[in-house]
This record gives sequence, structure tokens and C-alpha cells, in this order.
Amino acid sequence: MLARWIGTGIIAALLVPATIAFAQTNAPDLKGGWSGTAEIVHRSEAAEHVDPTAEPSFRTLPFTITIEQQEGRRFAGSLASARASDPLIGMIRSDGRRLHMVTLTGELLGPDEMEVCRTEVTPHSMNVYCAMLTRRR
Repeated sequence: MLARWIGTGIIAALLVPATIAFAQTNAPDLKGGWSGTAEIVHRSEAAEHVDPTAEPSFRTLPFTITIEQQEGRRFAGSLASARASDPLIGMIRSDGRRLHMVTLTGELLGPDEMEVCRTEVTPHSMNVYCAMLTRRR
């Protein structure tokens, strides 16, 4: 009985690196346009995507993430609203589901749906927003 448990443990230990390698090499394809509406709370003297406000302000804002390039887990593109566009770079985490981007975090909820959130603090502004995005094919 003990030998069976040891054997099972050895097999499990050998499969873990293979599972991690599989997740790293079989990254989902993110290329395309992802659009949705962000729920925002912000307070800022200068704001790029929304009007500045000295008091906390609650807004909704349509925006799009466009992924133009992808190599494995790495990707690049842009984040745009009606007022501005910013460059975007990021990585798909090793689980193939979570996203780590400059100023954004996210999670793939399906092949064509993701949730992204952003927290930004500068000496003159504070912004937090989250959005559900759907890919246009």
C-alpha cells in the first residue's frame, strides 16, 4: 500500500512541470478588438479619458482594447476611449487565464470574454475601474 502511494506521488511530481510547460506554450490567442463599458470611480485634477473632477466621480465609459501582436504569452496593442488612446503591453499568466498588463490586470472568462481592472494613483489623481469586454470577430 505504501509503495502505491509513493508511486502515485512520484507520478504527480513528474506531471506538474509538464502541466506548467503546457500552460506556457499553449497560450490563448488574444488578437482582435475587445470592447465594453467600464465602471469608473475617479478623482483627478487632470484626466485623459474623462473630465477632471476635484470630488469623487462615478462614471461609465465605453472603451476598447485592441491586441495587434502576440508571441506566445506576450502581447501588445492599445487601450482606447473616445477621447484618448494609450499603448498596451502584457503577459498571459502561466495558468492561461489571468492577464498581467502595465496598469491593468485581467482574467479571461471565456474565449471571447475578459474582465479587466485598473488602479492608478498619481500626485494629482486617483482612478479605479473595471470592465467586462467582449471580442469582436
